[in-house]
Amino acid sequence: MSKKFQAPLISLISQDIRGKKLKPVYFFYGKDSYEIEKRTQAIQKYLEPEIPFDYDFQMFQGSSTTIDDILDFCQSFPLAGDRRLCIVKNFNNLKFDGRKYNQHLIGYFKNPSPHTTLVILYDDVNFPDKEPYKTIAELNYAFVARTPTFDDLVEWVELVAKNAGKRLDRRDAELVVGLTGDDKLMIEMQVEKLIEFAGENDEITSEMIRKSVAPTKQFTIFDLIDKVLAKDKPGSLRLLAKVMNQGEPALLILFHLNRQFAILLSMRESISSGKNDFEAASAAGIQKWQIDKLKPALNKYSFKELSLVYAALLRADIALKSSDTDEKTVMFTCLNEILIQKSLS
Repeated sequence: MSKKFQAPLISLISQDIRGKKLKPVYFFYGKDSYEIEKRTQAIQKYLEPEIPFDYDFQMFQGSSTTIDDILDFCQSFPLAGDRRLCIVKNFNNLKFDGRKYNQHLIGYFKNPSPHTTLVILYDDVNFPDKEPYKTIAELNYAFVARTPTFDDLVEWVELVAKNAGKRLDRRDAELVVGLTGDDKLMIEMQVEKLIEFAGENDEITSEMIRKSVAPTKQFTIFDLIDKVLAKDKPGSLRLLAKVMNQGEPALLILFHLNRQFAILLSMRESISSGKNDFEAASAAGIQKWQIDKLKPALNKYSFKELSLVYAALLRADIALKSSDTDEKTVMFTCLNEILIQKSLS
């Protein structure tokens, strides 16, 4: 299988559900965590009538389970209903090096249990070019949740408003996305708030958006990220304290930092390879105007510094998920490590 393998879009899962013919295995990967969660929940809801008790539903975490645990559950008969559902989150954190476990997985993928639906969530934007993933691709179990572009998000906002019986001018939909950022979950929350704010009015106006959306906490997170990209250490630490005191989860802040630096790295790689701004924007899944906004940060973060940034973000992610260290301590340490680097360009 080529490294350029591109799975079909995750939105096609809806066809399986409408056709009442689920695959025995689904492998979801990509940047759009909202879409992955939405499709996983749709499968779970579809199977609910056939899984009346929790005995036949199991959620595994890749960092704290084994291949044997997963396969034992999948291969066992349902205890109460007609089906079993197994969801494995962070499958990329699962340790199964060695031919033995690869063969166990490949064997199951080729001959899956007829009464179990296995949903695997792989937290990465790239599809691994090795086994057992090659077998997953060959059996058409893989689906990608690609990064939505600015226009994708705008059209989605328009559709959500339309389905709620509200008119929303495209420029106003662009304003919603511009104020909220590219997190689909946050955008959905903002649109739901706007629909409620509009009440009996059949139109959502720019005035409603400015009153309802601009003061949100999420907007403050983007202010924080702007300070980090500008290497404004005092401002970054001050805003970090503010957003955490407002109750923003550390993992959410870390998620947005990861996403922004991933875009920055993609831009640097594209521009270094001779691509123009439009090609760089397309590769990063953003708009040309966002490239212009982020260009100053390219002068502040070299390839070497970006590798150090990712190391700091990874340490913070591990600490938040596996230790008892205070969240604020973890995040302040992370920002200090990111911003202590002197220019290495």
